[in-house]
Amino acid sequence: ERAAMEQELVALEGERQALRTRAEAAEAERRALQGRVNELMVGASDSEARAHEAEQALARLEAELRAARSGGDESCGSREGQQAIGMAGCDARGTKPDMDSHIKELECTVESLREDHAMMVQQLMAKTDEKSRVEAELRSLQSQYNELEQMMCGRQSFDKGGRVGATGSCDGVSSLL
Repeated sequence: ERAAMEQELVALEGERQALRTRAEAAEAERRALQGRVNELMVGASDSEARAHEAEQALARLEAELRAARSGGDESCGSREGQQAIGMAGCDARGTKPDMDSHIKELECTVESLREDHAMMVQQLMAKTDEKSRVEAELRSLQSQYNELEQMMCGRQSFDKGGRVGATGSCDGVSSLL
């Protein structure tokens, strides 16, 4: 009978070691996934900020384009307008002698900014989707980890003699991990 109990104890110890290994692997994967979630949050925030900046630049250029089409002089006034037409294109009063080419350049810049903005929004949506997927994976992994921890707790309640511990409680599970 004692030999049978010792064999059972050895088997239980083997199971406990296997559970410990699985729990350690689950914890390492959880940490890696949490790191990925953090990276995605930072990336999404950065993409959102760049998309917002592109929206603002686009709004300013669209206003300049409307002003240029209506014959206004302020089209050479903003940084984006100056970059779009080049500083040499603006005379001392900030006007553009060749309004048609200025309008065409502004239209091209506005279209380019629209495309950039659309791409940034798509990237932001992709990062948000990936973040949601990774968070769901993380929740699933945490659940598996909790189950493993409970199984380890049950195995730990046996003392060296193969008897259930006096309390039957799970003390020190964290130290096994």
